[in-house]
Amino acid sequence: MFNLMKMFNECKHEKVSYLVKSSYCPDCGAYIENKFYLVRCSCCNIKRKGLLRGEEIIAEDTFCHNCGSNRFYIEELPSPTIFDMEYMVIKKEAKVLAKRHPTCQIWVETPQIIKPKMLTLND
Repeated sequence: MFNLMKMFNECKHEKVSYLVKSSYCPDCGAYIENKFYLVRCSCCNIKRKGLLRGEEIIAEDTFCHNCGSNRFYIEELPSPTIFDMEYMVIKKEAKVLAKRHPTCQIWVETPQIIKPKMLTLND
């Protein structure tokens, strides 16, 4: 029961744009990295549509429409391209960063006292 409540209360990071590689979520403050994946057929290497089910990426169709194989593999893309948008699966991963404690840093410079020279009439 507690696990079910936790699942509904978790932030989905919906306001984090998929166009950037990483950013902070404005709702929860977590650091989010967008990962881009393609599902490809293991036999003919054609792109297949994929789904994100929980934390697992799977193929939308059971069999490849090109060769009929049911095997596939997941390819991670370094950045999204316009040609892969239809087949791409975007996974938002929250990264745990080291906690930063608020600090205050003060720099104090020692004053340099310059004694004025005495002006004389000969100068």
